[in-house]
Amino acid sequence: MKYFLVVMLLVSLYVACSDDDSSPQAKQPVVYCAGEIVIGTKSAAAWWKDGVLQQSLTDGTNQACANAIAVSGPDVFVAGYENSSGVPVAKYWKNKTGIALTDGTQNAYAKAMVLVP
Repeated sequence: MKYFLVVMLLVSLYVACSDDDSSPQAKQPVVYCAGEIVIGTKSAAAWWKDGVLQQSLTDGTNQACANAIAVSGPDVFVAGYENSSGVPVAKYWKNKTGIALTDGTQNAYAKAMVLVP
């Protein structure tokens, strides 16, 4: 009986300490980052998922930078700016489609992004 309890205890410890990738504790978080890459001589707004460049949001024609990112299901929202006609215009991008937040009459930069359900 004593040996049976010791064996059961060892089996329990082995099962509790095993590396099971299917457990919720073993799952790694998905990491999203916003920033810029250099295309030619100018910075282009871009974003990364788990350290892998996903896409450039701008083509490098105008100076641009992404400052914040938020994700909701399949949709990716990025806040930043694009320098159009010498003036930084605050923008956000939803799935790479840019939406200007300012009219370009004053310098403006979007620095944060929050999604509210």
